[in-house]
Amino acid sequence: MDEKTQLEADVYDCEQKLIRATKLIEGLGGQKTLWKEMSHTLGEVYVNLTGDVLISSGMIAYLGAFNSVFRDELAEMWVK
Repeated sequence: MDEKTQLEADVYDCEQKLIRATKLIEGLGGQKTLWKEMSHTLGEVYVNLTGDVLISSGMIAYLGAFNSVFRDELAEMWVK
């Protein structure tokens, strides 16, 4: 009888875990669109990263002494 009671308790625990797992998977499934969009955005950011770092480095190294109008013009030219 003890073994039967223990097995019934195990079955109940497994059913509860399955219910929670199903809810979790369904909740994450709703996030699929968001994850796809974020993945696409991060891909674009990754592609542009090298150029962004290059322009930032140039701004820091060469343009600190100039006014903001001149820096903006040069930054536009460098980005092109």
